[in-house]
Amino acid sequence: MNPRRPLDEAQAALARTPLRVKLVGAILLLTTAGLVVAGAATTAALHSYLLGRVDDQLRSFAHDAGDHNFTGRVVGAGPGFGGAPGPVGIGGPPSESADTEPRPPSQIFIEQYQPDGHRDGIYNLTYETSPPALPPMTTAAATRLSGHAVSVPSQDHRTSWRVMTIVRSDGSSVVVASSLSDVNHTTHRVILLEVAIGLAAIVLIGFAGNVVISRSLRPLVRVETTAAAIADGDLTQRVPDLPERTEVGRLSAALNTMLAQIETAFAHERESQERATASEARMRQFVADASHELRTPLTSIQGFAELFRMGAAAAPTDVPHLMSRIETEAARMGLLVEDLLLLARLDQQRPLERAPVDLLAITTDVVHDAQVVAADRAICFTTQTDRAPVTIGDEPRLRQVLHNLMSNAITHTPAGSPIDVAIRTTVAAADVTIEIADRGPGIPAEHADLVFERFFREDASRSRAAGGAGLGLSIVSGLVAAHSGTVEVRDRPGGGAVFSVRLPLAEDAPRST
Repeated sequence: MNPRRPLDEAQAALARTPLRVKLVGAILLLTTAGLVVAGAATTAALHSYLLGRVDDQLRSFAHDAGDHNFTGRVVGAGPGFGGAPGPVGIGGPPSESADTEPRPPSQIFIEQYQPDGHRDGIYNLTYETSPPALPPMTTAAATRLSGHAVSVPSQDHRTSWRVMTIVRSDGSSVVVASSLSDVNHTTHRVILLEVAIGLAAIVLIGFAGNVVISRSLRPLVRVETTAAAIADGDLTQRVPDLPERTEVGRLSAALNTMLAQIETAFAHERESQERATASEARMRQFVADASHELRTPLTSIQGFAELFRMGAAAAPTDVPHLMSRIETEAARMGLLVEDLLLLARLDQQRPLERAPVDLLAITTDVVHDAQVVAADRAICFTTQTDRAPVTIGDEPRLRQVLHNLMSNAITHTPAGSPIDVAIRTTVAAADVTIEIADRGPGIPAEHADLVFERFFREDASRSRAAGGAGLGLSIVSGLVAAHSGTVEVRDRPGGGAVFSVRLPLAEDAPRST
């Protein structure tokens, strides 16, 4: 049998034991050990003290007994001492010839011995019926025991005696003994009392310790409950805050910190997955929309080519018309491809040209171009600037932003409706704002966050008639973001929509005079 196996099994059983049981068991074990040590020390001290008092009494009696001769005297009643009956007066029952002196019983026993060890006198005033078991008290033996007290058993071994020997000058000796029955009885009662008190203390301490430890471990139970809830997927659970001076409080604080980090990590992962899912969905939608938009001009080009191949253009004037339609659709497809390439470059965050751009100048140019294209519209242009509206950016791309917004206002509003353009600077915010407001039907609130999405069209049929693919506002949003600006749309009081572009002012832009 492996000698380590029982130890390993004991360690395994201890490891399976609940912490509360371990703590209560340890407290009871230490308490029991302390009570045993304290009881043993108390009992030993008490026994030593009582023996000391008996020894003092023996010395007093021994000093007095050394001055008296007990030859032939038997004082007290009882059977003979020393075993067999002796002569009358020595070891036998008292008689009329014996020198008897009635005395009340006590705990003192005295024997007198001749130098050869022969006992020749007894003075017995003790309750005990069994005298001490003494060796033959020759002068040599008595000399070895003289002067100090020793403990010896009684002849029937039911009790013990404290014995002291005195050697006289003539070689005779006197043995003075005192029964230890009272001492032993007192000691035994003290031991029983200590055991009773100890058992009561162990039971009380065990109960109180179990209550205190159970209350102290309640936070750990809450930690366990919280951990189980988190394991079920509820990452918002937290352990109640406890004083950090305690071990459980520090554990709770560390656990809450860890849970917060785990929740943050899971939130980031969830957001990343949601972004990835949304990006994948947008990519699929983008591919579908791009395919749809490209298929339209490609189908037109293919159809016109088939008409030409089948001889549908028999008249000389039909060929230029077919070629013109093919060229128009090819140009439309080219513009769409250019827009898609521009959006792809914006997604890749390719750097744009960086140079001072006068936004007032390019806004004025866009307004003039619109007035030529839409001569039937009243286009009002206002400025409110205390600094030159100069920003750092790519001038052609910024022109494209304003051109797309102006084209959007012209395309999606009734003919002849006015358009208001405004530019203003804000010194406190260090930015310039360009607004293009129309008087059209406006944009529903549920579409306000979607108008800048790629291929979004509120009215697909109207946009198709206008030749739009739903990329203009998406390009506006991408270009403005590439210039560290923002673009937003809101309803205009009285009807219409207001597109607002906000761009940062150049740091060295001069103030207006």
